[in-house]
Amino acid sequence: MKSVFAFALLGLSTLTVFAQDKYLDSISFELTQDIDFFKDIKNNTEVNTYIMQDGNRLSVGDTIYLSTPTAESSLTNAGETQSLFGRNRATARTTTNAMYAQIQLGKFSSLGATMATLGGEQRPMAGQSLQGSATIIREIKLSHKGSKKKPLMVTLILGEPNDRAFGINKYLSVVDTEIAYQLGEIELANRLLTRDEAIAKLKEAKDLLELEMMSQSEYDAIRSELEPIIKQ
Repeated sequence: MKSVFAFALLGLSTLTVFAQDKYLDSISFELTQDIDFFKDIKNNTEVNTYIMQDGNRLSVGDTIYLSTPTAESSLTNAGETQSLFGRNRATARTTTNAMYAQIQLGKFSSLGATMATLGGEQRPMAGQSLQGSATIIREIKLSHKGSKKKPLMVTLILGEPNDRAFGINKYLSVVDTEIAYQLGEIELANRLLTRDEAIAKLKEAKDLLELEMMSQSEYDAIRSELEPIIKQ
């Protein structure tokens, strides 16, 4: 009985360590590029908060919006038509549709992506019909861009706000968050202001103060909030 209890305790300890190895409370873009850190990170490690390269934060439960697709897919349909002289002539019609380059239908899997690439298969990417959709971050996952000697990629698993499906798919995946953000395929609900945006907002507040449409205390509060962004 003691040996059985000891074996069960050992198994529980192993599971606890495994779980700890597969979860991080937060991670920054800089750490995803630091080999001394990422070499010990396992694929599919879950994260609660990701601090992006520009300082924006993404956490599980946050809202993001699907913006403009930046890729295209083409489909060619072959057929035959009959000419005035009774001869059949081969024809082909190609249709082009806008697709997302970094937003995939379903849950992304690093292993699945590798197998698909080796098999010459294309990932099922989301189409333009989802543009403008509001989504909720359900999971944030890390995976290596190849071997463990390669930097980490941050993937967002997205769900529908009312817990419904996107067509037949329960989830969407932002495969590489930084690339998707740089391409403009996703918009953050709580995005930080850029320096230019902060300057414009402060100038607007100054104009309102001079027009006596804003109090001095309101202006001072806005200035205090925007100064760190402008001075960075």
